Amino acid sequence: MTMEELIEAYADYCYRVAFIYVKDHGAAEEIVQDVLLAHYRNEHAFEQRASLRTYLAKITVHKSQDYLRKKKGKWRFFFTKEKEVDIGDSTINPANLYGRKERNGEVVDAVLQLDEKYRAIILFHYFEEYTLAEISEILSIPLNTVKTRHQRAKQQLKQSLKEVYFDEEF
Repeated sequence: MTMEELIEAYADYCYRVAFIYVKDHGAAEEIVQDVLLAHYRNEHAFEQRASLRTYLAKITVHKSQDYLRKKKGKWRFFFTKEKEVDIGDSTINPANLYGRKERNGEVVDAVLQLDEKYRAIILFHYFEEYTLAEISEILSIPLNTVKTRHQRAKQQLKQSLKEVYFDEEF
């Protein structure tokens, strides 16, 4: 794969992942450049145990964490409201569209209130559609830890969203 193809296929995705961590456009762009250049120069390091997208996400997470460690002494995971969440079945009644968007905002706010270790799991699973096994690999933590954090995050979200969704299954 040429550098142009690599940039075309993965730069935007890696940028989103980096920006979620560093919350700085310039730093996120620099991290993406480092990630793609490192992969291009060391393509043989990719062992194809996962998809290239997952592999690059893992590198981006690590480089973002390194950046934050250097900047602040420890990394923090940030979540942005830039991506809209769609909850429920895919058929939308136009009469309920306004209420649905309002509820989606409340979901995002509830996710923002989660501890950073739970936010990471929710973000990657529901917003980026990774499997729990892929999240385990990206975050370099055991699969059972990911499963536990996923369950705890869902319970916390269910509790905080009870008033919004009443008895709906989350």
